[in-house]
Parts: sequence; C-alpha cells; structure tokens
Amino acid sequence: MSDYPHLNLNQLTAIADRETVMLTGLYSRHPDQVVLTQGDQRLPLLDLPFSWLPPQGCTVRIWGELLQGKPRRLLVHDACHASAPTPEPRRTPTLRAGMPVTLTVHVNNVGDEQVARTADRHMFNLIGDELDERKYLLSGELITLNPPTLVVLQAIPILQSTPTEVKR
Repeated sequence: MSDYPHLNLNQLTAIADRETVMLTGLYSRHPDQVVLTQGDQRLPLLDLPFSWLPPQGCTVRIWGELLQGKPRRLLVHDACHASAPTPEPRRTPTLRAGMPVTLTVHVNNVGDEQVARTADRHMFNLIGDELDERKYLLSGELITLNPPTLVVLQAIPILQSTPTEVKR
C-alpha cells in the first residue's frame, strides 16, 4: 500500500504533482463538481471511482493521482466505504509486447474502437469479440505497446454488487 500513502487534506501541499495518495472524507456530488471534504477543506475529484459509486454524503477512503494545479485536484482511481477493510489498490503490472495478461477493466466503445481502462487509468485497445460496455476480467495477449493493444482470449463479465448499507 506504500504506493498510496494515507494522508489528510492539509498534508497535500508537501506532495509532488502526479503522486498517488489515499484520503478519507465525505464524498459529495454537486452540479459543477464532485468533492471530498474534511472539515472546512474541500478537494475537487476528477472522474468516478473504478468499482463503486459512493452515495451522497458517504464517508469514503478514496485514492488516485494528486494534480497540484490551481485548484489542486485528485484524479480518482477507486474508492471504498471508510469502514470497509482497506483494499489493496489495483496496479497494472509493467507490460511488454507478446506478454499474456489478465486485467480487471471497464470496457467502453469509442467510435469503432473498443477501449479497456484499468483502475489505475491504463488504456488498451481491444481486438476480438465485441463486448458490452461494463466491467470484465480480461485475459489476452498484449500485441503492441504503441498503442497498447490487447487480443482478448477470454472476457468474464463482473457483476456489480452493491455494498450493504453502512451506518454513517
């Protein structure tokens, strides 16, 4: 878990741009942004968590890349309920062409292309049977790195489960 040090919002000024961090706070969606709040401090969040969409006002543990611009923001990788056991954040292994891989991904159709995105935001073009837009456990062979292209040998849909309600 050392790749995602657990910090609070007032410690973020000492963190380098694009470093990965884990934070705990209240998750809330607003018409113009999504934020994580700790006391009177707010951090804008970019993108949605990979595996779970927290309910409004839920206390979460959230991790991703810190973007040290104005304003400072968190490019979200994933999240879990704050009272849940801390999961090991998913990291995409270092890959090379010709390598067999197994990845948990979200598949999206972009024009005529199928694209898979991992929790830590690595993107792969997919070759093989057309898949629905959802989450999968994919097995395949990485045939090129530029662009990263994966020949899909097996795609197992992952059913979304809703965490049981946890008192806030």
